[in-house]
Amino acid sequence: MDREPGSPEGPARLGMIRVDQQRYGEAIPYLSLALARKGNLPEVRADLITALGERADDLEREGRVGEAERLRKAAAEVRAQGPVSTAGTRPGT
Repeated sequence: MDREPGSPEGPARLGMIRVDQQRYGEAIPYLSLALARKGNLPEVRADLITALGERADDLEREGRVGEAERLRKAAAEVRAQGPVSTAGTRPGT
């Protein structure tokens, strides 16, 4: 996945691609890993919040309300961790 193990770039790119494809459940682990490796990535944080919210909506439509609520809480925690930006460039671009 990475040319440099421990770099956030590989998982960030994979997660952002999944968000662009609206494959939110698949995006969450990649974006979470990228933020775990380097927490100050506002665009990655914004995409993770989007992915968590959209996946929560999907789960709620499926009647999985408890899981949806867990993801919404996770999104709120990510939002509280730092700035969120949708402007600028994404890592590696």
